[in-house]
Amino acid sequence: MAIVVLMLAAILGCLTPLPRANAFRYDGTLWIDPGRDDFWSAVIDTVNGYAYFGTSTAPGRVQRIRLSDFTRVGALVLNSGEDELSSAVIDPGNYAYFGTFTSPGRVVRVGLDPFEHSGTLILGKFFGDDGEGYLKSAVIDTAYGYAYFASMVFPPAVMKIRLSELDETAALRPGGGPYPTPGMFLSAVIDTAKHRLYFGTRTWEPPENPTRVVLISDATHYISMTEYPSSVAAGSWTTKYTVQRLDQDWNPVTIGSTTVYLSSSSLGDARKFALTPDGPAVTSVVIPDGSSTVDFYYYDRKAGTYSIRAEIGWFPHGLTVWSEHDEKDLTVSPASLDHIVVSPDPKTVAAGESVTYTAEAFDAYGNSLGDVTGSTSWSIDAGAGGSWSPANVYHSEKAGTWTVTGTCSGKSDTASLNVNAGVLDHFTFDSISSPQVAGTAFSITITARDAFENTVALYAGVNTLGDSTGTIQPRSTGAFTSGSWTGTATIWKPQDDVVIFTSGDGKSGTSNRFDVAPSSRVLGGSPACGQACSPTTDSGLPWPRRSHSLSSRGHQQGQEPSQLTSSLLLRMRERVHPGGHGERPH
Repeated sequence: MAIVVLMLAAILGCLTPLPRANAFRYDGTLWIDPGRDDFWSAVIDTVNGYAYFGTSTAPGRVQRIRLSDFTRVGALVLNSGEDELSSAVIDPGNYAYFGTFTSPGRVVRVGLDPFEHSGTLILGKFFGDDGEGYLKSAVIDTAYGYAYFASMVFPPAVMKIRLSELDETAALRPGGGPYPTPGMFLSAVIDTAKHRLYFGTRTWEPPENPTRVVLISDATHYISMTEYPSSVAAGSWTTKYTVQRLDQDWNPVTIGSTTVYLSSSSLGDARKFALTPDGPAVTSVVIPDGSSTVDFYYYDRKAGTYSIRAEIGWFPHGLTVWSEHDEKDLTVSPASLDHIVVSPDPKTVAAGESVTYTAEAFDAYGNSLGDVTGSTSWSIDAGAGGSWSPANVYHSEKAGTWTVTGTCSGKSDTASLNVNAGVLDHFTFDSISSPQVAGTAFSITITARDAFENTVALYAGVNTLGDSTGTIQPRSTGAFTSGSWTGTATIWKPQDDVVIFTSGDGKSGTSNRFDVAPSSRVLGGSPACGQACSPTTDSGLPWPRRSHSLSSRGHQQGQEPSQLTSSLLLRMRERVHPGGHGERPH
């Protein structure tokens, strides 16, 4: 059977005052029905005249006691898992908050008018279920809008609860001094004027480990950047940032010291904060006791818009977990033009193909200043030929590896362009000197070409050969090597303005015009000897003559004597052996 013993004179101001000599006295007992179990926690609502007691049952119950007549007027059974109400705080006239002796701990909000269950917060956000369970003590700052529940675990933790949203905003595990971890927290009080919390501990062996009262400060409610730049050039320090700490009414806080942790959303390798421009890099700054502000500066080389964030934690003991912050956007713009980059680089095309070039400007830190193609002048090695139209589009011509240069505002960059020969378009002959001699071999060179006269080095075909006399030997080339073929040819018929032609792979080519003169060896020495000269062999010996008349035979065939003589001489020449000895005609 649970018994509530009330020291009414000490607790209730609503009862009739007693004579001063008897003011401190026992005044009565309220008996609660059997089976209600122990009352582990209690709060009082002086606004509405009720007290509320939390039980050790599972689930927990909240018993409501009317103070005016000292009567139990209701009980609220909580939900499953909301067991053993081991701590409680109250915002008079609004809500009571009960902490459970469970893992994880739960904070149950109970409405006072009407008297009803109004929400549950399950803890464990920062230190897990086991680290934020068994809530044995609690305090509240209604003006600040927060309650603080302490765990009876080892090591202990204090959880900060925002009442308006029933949300866990922070948690810490206090420490410090020669005994870094205090015992479990069993009791607590709060100095709301200075926002300081005091927790009494339970300790174990060794015996030299003392019982302690742990002080936690939470004076600062807000953090605000009161002065901040909006932009800066890459590679330069910003103007001053000023961060200020404020209480719940936005008044400056000057009590104690506050560590402000600084961060930037930039991923730049050179980003840093400092207390002064060019000063050593820091990741946090401290607002000292007696002041509400601190200044810092920021440096970055990477262009972009970033969030500069200032966060505060609890102090002066132990691990800080964030609860309040302020952040401002900062635009880091590129510095002045340092260089340009031409694209594409490298590039390979076939002769006749076009390449569109672009140029992008950068500062010294690699930040882009944007496309500057339109303000860039373009050129290529003189031997490359080709043309630019429009200004940044190059139409290739000559095969080779060439350097393209772009220049903008005095800054230049180059790109490599490899132009390969195009497809086979025609064949060319190296110039053939004039005259050549009938029956005498001479050298010719034929080259496979694209439409821009580049050698098609991959061509390895065998071409046909012909000439305007119809007597050239051989009638085909050998296989081309690296796009060309060099060999000897013989034309047997004297003629002026002779041309040699070739074809292969569906393409053709023609040589320059040249004369083929009669052979002096065939006609018998120098042309100055005239009609009286006798034919000779390659050795210079005279051909033997027959006694019959060639001219009469010629007339019998319908030929003029001069035509017969020339025809006979040509046949005789064709029958000469390579050794220079003639075959006697029959």
